Amino acid sequence: MDELIRHIYSSAWEEGVDNDGAGIGPADVVVCLTNGEKFVASFFSYDQIAELRRVHQASGEFLHGAYFWSK
Repeated sequence: MDELIRHIYSSAWEEGVDNDGAGIGPADVVVCLTNGEKFVASFFSYDQIAELRRVHQASGEFLHGAYFWSK
Protein backbone atom coordinates (compact mmCIF):
# COMPACT_ATOMS: atom_id res chain seq x y z
CA MET A 1 0.00 0.00 0.00
CA ASP A 2 1.34 3.42 -0.91
CA GLU A 3 1.69 5.94 1.90
CA LEU A 4 1.48 9.68 1.44
CA ILE A 5 3.89 12.21 2.86
CA ARG A 6 2.11 14.17 5.56
CA HIS A 7 4.91 16.59 6.45
CA ILE A 8 8.57 17.28 5.67
CA TYR A 9 10.66 19.32 8.11
CA SER A 10 14.21 20.52 7.58
CA SER A 11 16.34 22.27 10.18
CA ALA A 12 17.93 24.23 7.32
CA TRP A 13 14.68 25.86 6.16
CA GLU A 14 14.03 29.39 7.33
CA GLU A 15 11.12 31.50 6.18
CA GLY A 16 12.14 34.50 4.10
CA VAL A 17 15.71 33.24 3.58
CA ASP A 18 17.27 32.02 0.34
CA ASN A 19 17.80 28.38 1.29
CA ASP A 20 20.58 27.47 -1.12
CA GLY A 21 22.43 25.64 1.67
CA ALA A 22 25.53 27.83 1.59
CA GLY A 23 27.01 28.74 4.92
CA ILE A 24 24.75 26.65 7.11
CA GLY A 25 25.60 23.87 9.50
CA PRO A 26 24.54 20.25 9.20
CA ALA A 27 20.89 19.87 8.22
CA ASP A 28 18.43 17.36 9.64
CA VAL A 29 15.37 16.31 7.64
CA VAL A 30 12.32 14.54 9.06
CA VAL A 31 9.71 12.99 6.75
CA CYS A 32 6.38 12.03 8.38
CA LEU A 33 4.03 9.68 6.53
CA THR A 34 0.27 9.51 6.89
CA ASN A 35 0.55 6.07 8.54
CA GLY A 36 2.60 7.58 11.40
CA GLU A 37 6.03 6.37 10.25
CA LYS A 38 8.94 8.83 10.49
CA PHE A 39 12.21 8.83 8.61
CA VAL A 40 15.14 11.01 9.65
CA ALA A 41 18.36 11.92 7.81
CA SER A 42 21.28 14.24 8.53
CA PHE A 43 23.21 15.97 5.76
CA PHE A 44 26.75 17.38 6.03
CA SER A 45 28.82 19.26 3.45
CA TYR A 46 32.30 17.98 2.63
CA ASP A 47 33.73 21.04 4.40
CA GLN A 48 31.75 20.26 7.56
CA ILE A 49 33.02 16.68 7.56
CA ALA A 50 36.61 17.85 7.02
CA GLU A 51 36.30 20.25 9.97
CA LEU A 52 34.94 17.47 12.21
CA ARG A 53 37.88 15.28 11.19
CA ARG A 54 40.38 18.05 11.99
CA VAL A 55 38.85 18.56 15.44
CA HIS A 56 38.83 14.82 16.15
CA GLN A 57 42.40 14.37 14.89
CA ALA A 58 43.57 17.01 17.35
CA SER A 59 41.53 15.62 20.27
CA GLY A 60 42.16 11.94 19.53
CA GLU A 61 38.45 11.20 19.44
CA PHE A 62 36.90 8.76 16.96
CA LEU A 63 40.20 7.03 16.22
CA HIS A 64 41.92 10.38 15.68
CA GLY A 65 39.39 11.54 13.09
CA ALA A 66 39.13 8.28 11.14
CA TYR A 67 35.33 8.57 11.38
CA PHE A 68 32.64 10.78 12.90
CA TRP A 69 29.34 10.12 14.62
CA SER A 70 26.15 12.10 14.39
CA LYS A 71 23.05 11.74 16.51
